[in-house]
Amino acid sequence: MSHLGELGLCMVHITAQNYPTEKQSLIHIIDREADSVYHLREWDAAGHPFLVRMRGYSGVTRDGKTYKAQELEREPNYSFYKNVYYQGKQVAETEVVLTRESNAKRAKGGIPR
Repeated sequence: MSHLGELGLCMVHITAQNYPTEKQSLIHIIDREADSVYHLREWDAAGHPFLVRMRGYSGVTRDGKTYKAQELEREPNYSFYKNVYYQGKQVAETEVVLTRESNAKRAKGGIPR
């Protein structure tokens, strides 16, 4: 099993621990190493909330228009949820849709890695 497949199993295990409380939410933070459309869609379908630091060249759609992820920082339609900083820059959020096809790498036997 790939490390992304194992990450999905970890999400299931952590969610089963009932860690989130009324005042806290469980959000899985995914680095761009795991920017795999196949796995992101799988985790979303399973109901796992996550935040992804995407590769700058990854294509996304917002409000019907297609962008490279790095172009979104120049667009005004994002929000600052809390004062969170990463490498000296304030972190913002926006909702996007991944419209590109997923090409899951497959191990022997045709099972997605």
